[in-house]
Amino acid sequence: MERLPSDVRIGDYVLVGGLHHKIVDMRAGAGHRHKVLIFSTGAVWTMDSPRMVYRPIVEGGHG
Repeated sequence: MERLPSDVRIGDYVLVGGLHHKIVDMRAGAGHRHKVLIFSTGAVWTMDSPRMVYRPIVEGGHG
């Protein structure tokens, strides 16, 4: 689903450069429409527009 930077969560996967990157941490970016994402690879990327985000289905939970 396409999501805004304010809607992404730790554990989501973001499509960047044709690859899915798992978010393991995040920080506020410059302004309320930006989010600095830290991926499982250690790469850091600033999300500043809506992107395709994949959220794992959690069995037995509400996530």
